[in-house]
Amino acid sequence: MLLRRKRAHKRIDKRVQGPITRSEIFTLAWPAILEMSLHMLAWVVDVAMVGRLGATALGAVSLGGQIFFAVAFFLGSLGVGMTALVARRWGAGDTESASLAAAAGLFSAGILGVVAAISLYLVAPGVFALSGFGREATVSGISYLRLAAPAAMFMVPTAAANGVMRGTGDTRTPLLVTVIANVINIIGDYVLIFGVGFFPTMGVAGAALAFTISQAVAAGFAFYALSLRRRVHLSRERILHPDRHTLNRLLRLSLPAGISVLLMDSARTVTTFMIAAEGEAILAAHQVAITTEALSFMPGYGFALAAGVITGQSLGAGQLERARKGTAECARLAAIVMGSVGALFLVFPRELVTIFSSDPSLVPLAAACIRIAAFVQIPVALGEVLAGSLRGAGDTRSGMIVAAMGSWGMRVPLTWFIMRYLGLSLVYVWVALVGEWFIRTAVLFYIYRKERWTELEV
Repeated sequence: MLLRRKRAHKRIDKRVQGPITRSEIFTLAWPAILEMSLHMLAWVVDVAMVGRLGATALGAVSLGGQIFFAVAFFLGSLGVGMTALVARRWGAGDTESASLAAAAGLFSAGILGVVAAISLYLVAPGVFALSGFGREATVSGISYLRLAAPAAMFMVPTAAANGVMRGTGDTRTPLLVTVIANVINIIGDYVLIFGVGFFPTMGVAGAALAFTISQAVAAGFAFYALSLRRRVHLSRERILHPDRHTLNRLLRLSLPAGISVLLMDSARTVTTFMIAAEGEAILAAHQVAITTEALSFMPGYGFALAAGVITGQSLGAGQLERARKGTAECARLAAIVMGSVGALFLVFPRELVTIFSSDPSLVPLAAACIRIAAFVQIPVALGEVLAGSLRGAGDTRSGMIVAAMGSWGMRVPLTWFIMRYLGLSLVYVWVALVGEWFIRTAVLFYIYRKERWTELEV
């Protein structure tokens, strides 16, 4: 083992020890940005196709999809831990430890994927029994969720494989995995939902089946791409018998990241119900504004991922100053890009909103919310990059604490206070969200400046 590690240290990537360049940051960030954009495009196409089947089908798929992704993204947070572990070892040139981390992650992902699939299949009837849907929507929803459930067996391991590749500095292959999955999903939707050629018309069931097939193919491609990597040595023996010490570290890193996802998703769901109680028009305006604003978060995600990879690899190589400068430059670029988007929100809110809806009853309110969202772009950019850098250093607990503080300590009670107690309009809820992000970012900056992340062992 000692001999292997000595040899591994001679193979440290020279770029990890060189100065940070914008080219390196953009090389890491742009595939992640495009990957998120493709996820949104696939979601829009799915909604458009299922929507042609009617409101009942759309409602069933929307609820089923929400339940599925809540579980899948929670377990898929394993990929966050994978990126942190592999990036640190990759930066140190310790290919042996990087390989052990990859094997432990794939072992965990395989088990969690099976558990998720079985759980989703079993809870499907109960979920729709509680939904209050009519019989037709309930039957369609159960069918959709049960046919989509096996996709978790592929989706969670794919997230782990992508996490390994990102840890080595490769964000392009995960993008290609997403492209393959989305193309198959969109084609499968069209063919199976509406019955093209000799394929039967399956409706909602066709949408679920197309999704499951797309995830299976994507997983196969991701594992094939991972097997081609000469510096990550995987074998059936290593995956089936993972190193326990590495496995424990991975779970300690990933669990807080998964809890963060659950906290934010659950808070978003609760606030949506609060807003829905104010009327369908107000909820529709809120949803249109959220969809419009979501376009701006993709650059933040990309630069946050770049900051995490650079921080992890730099710390592994013993280059602390490089980690600091990488985070600073990622934050600067994210602020420039998202600040520019904020300017568009401020000047052209109505034009942007009408891309998603031209309903005159909701456009003015949605546009007002988007104009307010302009002021949150730079805080979000800085907060996302700081959180990404901390995750890359192995500090996923701070992100969990800040998520709990922001989502349940501020967002939920403020929404209730503004809409239920004060009786104010949706616009004031969005103003409160701006304040929430300013505070979140300030807390993350304070945690980052204390630099406890520099002392973490991953």
